[in-house]
Amino acid sequence: LLAIPGVIAVEPRTQQAGPIVEHYIIVKVTHLDSENTDRIHKSLDGFRVYTHIVEH
Repeated sequence: LLAIPGVIAVEPRTQQAGPIVEHYIIVKVTHLDSENTDRIHKSLDGFRVYTHIVEH
């Protein structure tokens, strides 16, 4: 997971390599302001962005 200002975490949309982690905590997007949305679309294409913790 990556950490960037204004966003809790992001992860790749597809798992390309490495073992699949079955028990971990992720955060999922619920709301992004336009500034965050613009930054994410430009710099994190191909990633899912999360803003609140979800048990997965």
